[in-house]
Amino acid sequence: MNAGGTVTLHKPGPCALLQDLGRKGWQHLGFCQSGAMDEHAFLWANKLLGNRPACAALEITLGPFACRFDSATRIALTGAAERIFLNGEAVRPWQQLPVAGGDELRFDAPARGLRTYLAVRHGFDPDSPPMGASMAVREKTGPFGGGPLPPQCSLAFRGLTPAADRHRRLATPARFIPRYDMPLHLYLYPGFQHDSFSPHYIEAFFNTEFTITSRANRMAYPLAGDTPGCRQAHLMSEGTPFGAVQIPPDGQPIILLKERQTIGGYPKIGCLSHLDCFALAQRRPGEKVRFARGNLADSRYRLKTFYTFFDLA
Repeated sequence: MNAGGTVTLHKPGPCALLQDLGRKGWQHLGFCQSGAMDEHAFLWANKLLGNRPACAALEITLGPFACRFDSATRIALTGAAERIFLNGEAVRPWQQLPVAGGDELRFDAPARGLRTYLAVRHGFDPDSPPMGASMAVREKTGPFGGGPLPPQCSLAFRGLTPAADRHRRLATPARFIPRYDMPLHLYLYPGFQHDSFSPHYIEAFFNTEFTITSRANRMAYPLAGDTPGCRQAHLMSEGTPFGAVQIPPDGQPIILLKERQTIGGYPKIGCLSHLDCFALAQRRPGEKVRFARGNLADSRYRLKTFYTFFDLA
């Protein structure tokens, strides 16, 4: 392997972050999980390059985005980006692409979807703190002080072995490329305080079309819909898993995601599967979602199949 190179982010967009698969073993100390919001797109970017699944990649929110490579490598772009240009020539996402030193990559803000992942062969090589490469904006922890990455900053990558990579040109099969403009149903698995909610509230919950509010971010997606208030008894704060659906007194659900607080006191009507959370991470404020009752056995099977495919089970 050569010594590697750097990529300079001329236009990183409103929120470009380095992410891996998140932190393990830190939540009891108050640090959030962090990690890639859409693991489906993140893992495909690394798989296309033959990287380890957890190699650090760039998570780019919206755009526009522009960068320049100072050395040859191979890259993969997955997620929301559509109009992508390498040295002014249009290229497709969801495939492996060779780049040379001096090459410039850019893409416009996508028409649909929210997050794009840029991976390089062997991964980015940040000066990571002990908890890993993931950046957490709310906490200001991780490489580069938690981000977002500023214009003109440079990221190191580990380079490639040209003889091994010269002829490889992998692409994601079309059936695995999601459409971010499709209606999204989120499958809820009852748990926690589910039985303490009134039948009237539960019926309204499953029959309401909710709107993602402008407060949606990497911590949580608050929703707004025509549901009744929901005053519950005071709860002792407890751990908050990925995908937990909290219900505050106004009855408006809050879906907890990668930068969620480690404990919370709102009652939780249940939890979403990881796969639904990844799909939700590509939806924008103003878009609509609905909840449906999920089958836990089916969810476990689909999730195990997903992580087995990416060598993580």
